[in-house]
Amino acid sequence: EYLLSYLTLRKYILAYTNMKGENSPDPSRESGISGRVLVPGCGDTEFSKSLVDDGYAPVYSTDISTSVISIMKKRYEKVKALKWFTDDALQSQFESKFFSKIIDKSLIDCFYWVKDEDTSVAAIISQVLSEYYRLLTDNGVAIVVTIRTPEEFLPFIDGDKKHTFHGYKNDAENGAVVAPCQWRYDSIKICTESNEDNCVSKDVPAYQVSDDFKPDEKFENHAIFYIYTLKKKLSS
Repeated sequence: EYLLSYLTLRKYILAYTNMKGENSPDPSRESGISGRVLVPGCGDTEFSKSLVDDGYAPVYSTDISTSVISIMKKRYEKVKALKWFTDDALQSQFESKFFSKIIDKSLIDCFYWVKDEDTSVAAIISQVLSEYYRLLTDNGVAIVVTIRTPEEFLPFIDGDKKHTFHGYKNDAENGAVVAPCQWRYDSIKICTESNEDNCVSKDVPAYQVSDDFKPDEKFENHAIFYIYTLKKKLSS
């Protein structure tokens, strides 16, 4: 599981999506009270199946890799609530306002590692977040789990925040980036115990960092992550 597993994030995802969770999932069920859920950049992990086990349905899992989607379709062919699609997060095939929940677990982080000199990383991230806005229902919620600090991430969703991203100014002047959409947002900082190489074991607990909980005082080694919740600003 890349970054963090579902069990590590479970209590936060349930809280931010207003779900209670389930202990007895029905594999034949195709829909539920969660509404449509999008997991972009799903990869070949158990994350989407864990969502279904907790009552989310239907869960649409997408990846740009056709081979990954083929593998996952076969692996979970009996789980009717899981839908698998080859899709480009920068230009999704789904219609506007199709999803009530979007859960991005580290897909944003992947784009930060693009090394192509002809590709603007800032443009990619701004376009993906613009797509999330388009795909989300008016009363929906998008959750982004990432290693990116508020200084790095918030300028992509809040035009009043100053960008620290290298090359952003030139990209903006050249029209390469999409202006931030009208988001309402919140964020928390969480931590998990890690090894000395900053690697996190599967299903370890996550703790919210606060004045009452300082990871340096609890763990010899720890990793820091951020959870951003995004909702559309609606005209009154």
